[in-house]
Amino acid sequence: GTGQISNMPKAQQMGYEYALQRARAANDAKAVKQLQNIGPPPFDNMSKIATFFETLGDYECESDRNAPKGALFAPNLSLWDLYNLFRGFAVVPTYRVYHEMLSADLSSLGPNFDIPVFFFQGTLDQRTPASLAKDYLDSLHAPRKEFVPLEGAGHFAVWTTPDKFLDQLREHIRPLAVN
Repeated sequence: GTGQISNMPKAQQMGYEYALQRARAANDAKAVKQLQNIGPPPFDNMSKIATFFETLGDYECESDRNAPKGALFAPNLSLWDLYNLFRGFAVVPTYRVYHEMLSADLSSLGPNFDIPVFFFQGTLDQRTPASLAKDYLDSLHAPRKEFVPLEGAGHFAVWTTPDKFLDQLREHIRPLAVN
C-alpha cells in the first residue's frame, strides 16, 4: 500500500462517537454504559462488535433502522433472495470479515483509474460517513468521477430509497452506457 491508513477504522471511530453522543443526548444510560464498557474501536471480539453495531443501529436515520423491511419491497426479489439476505445478516460481520474490513486499504489500489468512478452515497450514513467517501473520491484520478449524494438516505440507501437510487443511476450512468 501507500502507507495511508484505511478509512474503515476512522469510519468506525466516527460511528462510535456518534452513537455515544446520541445515546447521551437521549439520556439512554444503558446504551452509554454498553458503549463505554466495550470502549472505542477496533474491537477484539464478536460480542463487542455486535454491541457496537446494535447500538449504532438504534441511532441511525429512520430509513436505516427500517432497512430490512425496505428489502422486502425490492423489485424482482424472490423468497430465496430474502432468505439468503437475512441468513447473511445473521452471520456478517464475522470476526474474520470484520478484520478484513478494518485492514482494507483502498489506497493500495492506487489513485489512477481508467474507467469512470461514481460514488452513490447516503447523506445520513453513519457507517460509512459521506465526508470520508468524498475525501477518498477526491484523491482519485479518473476520466470522469462523481460523488452523487442520496439526500436523506443512510447506509442502506439502495434498499431504502430504491426509486431515488434508480433515478440517479439513470441520470449519471445510463448516458455513459448508451454512448
